[in-house]
Amino acid sequence: MNMKTEKTDKKVFDPTTYADLLFGVGSATSAGPTLPAGSIHPSPETLENDCGGYLRNQPIVGFGHAYTSGAGGTKCYGNFLLSPTLGKVETDHSKRAAHAVGGTEKARCYEYAVALENGISAKVAPARSSAIYAFTYPKNQDAVLLMDVAHKLDIDASLQYGSLTIDAKDKCLFGGGRFFGNWNDAEWNMFFAMQFDEDCTEIGVFEGDKIYAVAADKTTCVSIDQAKRFGAYIKFKKGSTVKVKIAISFVSAEQAKRFLCEQIPDFDYERVKLVARDTWRETLGVIDLCSDDTALLRRFYTAMYHMNIQPRDRTDDHGKWDDFHTVWDTWKTLFPMYALIYPQKLGAIIDSMIDRAKENARLGNGIVIADEFSSGQEGLAGQGGNDVDNVIVDAYLKGVPLRKYTWEDAYGVLLDSAERMRTPDYVEKGYVIIANRETVSGVDYTWRIKPAAATMGFAFNDKAIATMARKMGKADDCEKYEKRSKNWLNVWNTEVESEGFFGFPQMRNDDGVFELGFDAHGGYNKHFYEATGWDASYINYNDVSRLVATMGGAELFTKRLLWACDHSVNYYNDDHGAEGYLNFTNEPSFHIPWLFCTDEIRRPDLAAKVIDGIIKRFSMQNDYPGDEDNGGMSSYYIFLMCGFFPFATTENYYLHGTRVEKIVFHLGNGKQLLITGENVGDENIYVQSATWQGEALNECKLTHGQISQGGHLHFVMGNKPSAWAKR
Repeated sequence: MNMKTEKTDKKVFDPTTYADLLFGVGSATSAGPTLPAGSIHPSPETLENDCGGYLRNQPIVGFGHAYTSGAGGTKCYGNFLLSPTLGKVETDHSKRAAHAVGGTEKARCYEYAVALENGISAKVAPARSSAIYAFTYPKNQDAVLLMDVAHKLDIDASLQYGSLTIDAKDKCLFGGGRFFGNWNDAEWNMFFAMQFDEDCTEIGVFEGDKIYAVAADKTTCVSIDQAKRFGAYIKFKKGSTVKVKIAISFVSAEQAKRFLCEQIPDFDYERVKLVARDTWRETLGVIDLCSDDTALLRRFYTAMYHMNIQPRDRTDDHGKWDDFHTVWDTWKTLFPMYALIYPQKLGAIIDSMIDRAKENARLGNGIVIADEFSSGQEGLAGQGGNDVDNVIVDAYLKGVPLRKYTWEDAYGVLLDSAERMRTPDYVEKGYVIIANRETVSGVDYTWRIKPAAATMGFAFNDKAIATMARKMGKADDCEKYEKRSKNWLNVWNTEVESEGFFGFPQMRNDDGVFELGFDAHGGYNKHFYEATGWDASYINYNDVSRLVATMGGAELFTKRLLWACDHSVNYYNDDHGAEGYLNFTNEPSFHIPWLFCTDEIRRPDLAAKVIDGIIKRFSMQNDYPGDEDNGGMSSYYIFLMCGFFPFATTENYYLHGTRVEKIVFHLGNGKQLLITGENVGDENIYVQSATWQGEALNECKLTHGQISQGGHLHFVMGNKPSAWAKR
């Protein structure tokens, strides 16, 4: 019997009813719907906004059609702002913005709907590269619809040059051009095509400070060659209900037109909505959370929604998977989750990565493959190492199927990355210096590259490549990169003391000398990217035996890690961890609690205590504890709740005990992983005993080989530490 049916008294369980897109908007997610990996993301945009385009309790300006989900930093996209308004044509956003009527916003994964205080009602449903709207206007004022072609988040005139074509007879607009101002410094091309179903009473253009009508019986084309306000307005009869369909492309307006015709051939709003709903039912349905706790179901399936937004599949447009913003955020949790439940999707992503590497080689631009890739453009962020390497190695170790290429092709990309994307200092001296951000191939990383973090990140990448080389029988490569993976020790200063513990990572000066007086609570965004010396101490978990030995052995390692954890969970500071210790809800520290579970330590009870504090942070608010980060935080939450965590680039999953009574993963290979919990409760955070396939499990670890074959993992939980799995 389907377990969903069983738990809901034979009613069909629909996970889409629990995905609430207003959850998480304070963590830079968007309130509007998109399809899984959809190219378009129609979403309400508020006057004051975050990277997702939306902030609570702010007036709505209109609807943009691309956003980055959960990202921080420079705001991206927000293009082709479509604004229903009344009366006079207002190009100033603040003069046409309107608040939502309280309680009317319905933000589902397949539809967003709202009633505005000015009397307009709006709703939108997504397709792959297109979307359809229905706007209902009140009867007391002229109905107006604006298409702002030049706008993006934070920049009213981001269109450097472009055009707009108005075909009033066929009720369509199309245009676009060259934009600037995204997180990635590269300019990008973006276009739209739009059609409406009602006759207009007037149609025209706004260009800079000019607003003028155009003939309604012929086609008008307007071009601009400098950044300024630019777009079109359309007026309809009072009280009209207008349906509008729109598509975007990163290639051409003609491509956008094709998407519009193929994906939404008519104005059947309900059809588009129902197809979107069914698509999400299938995508979210790969995990069955069996619970009657509505709040838990809401958080869980909203997290599943968020982890399926990016990267975006634009292979039918510019030919690539897009909007990796950035892999630094997602390689530890999102892609390992895909390896379990969406392996075909992950395989397609890696095929696309190989495509990018081949295209970059053909173009001779000096880049093999970058961790940041958005709007079809490579961006060398440099936040850690070359983290695409980690994604590829992890997928290989977990048997992810490729369709277009072979794993030999993927391995070739890794070798190219290892030899050309590290810095010359790293290759020649064994560490990165602050004065040189240039790769071996002569391309600069951004300011985000930090010497100590980059050294440790590159070493992590080299260890991952050595692991893959060993599995592929490439002994010489394995030896070479295994040796180079020890480079993280070159930035380990054994003389640095903090809280009675000795030995912390620290950047070397340009002359190779450690600066005296380094504080391990510091180094944030100087020595390390978004980390302190305490956070960074634990970066190289794929060399855990050496890491433990470097910190003085298992006993001292455990004491030190416990100190850091005890001084981090309860005194969290959004910027620098607790007094500069560990920030568990930022990517550099995601994995740290499970170091207690490794073969070298075997103290899952200590891990459970720390993880409980992290879970509480996820439960304290209507958002994530920090930016959602393109699926990084949401996939992290799912692993936390289910009781196991992957160490990416290894085959190990470490166990900490489930927070749910019953959950089923429908794995991508057709097998099922059933996880059950006995005595599950908020206070029962410690595993008392566990079984795997009915047999006693006496270690806090399973391998991918075990999990991928399916099976039953059962935890007995309790409110006191136990001897389970201890050494």
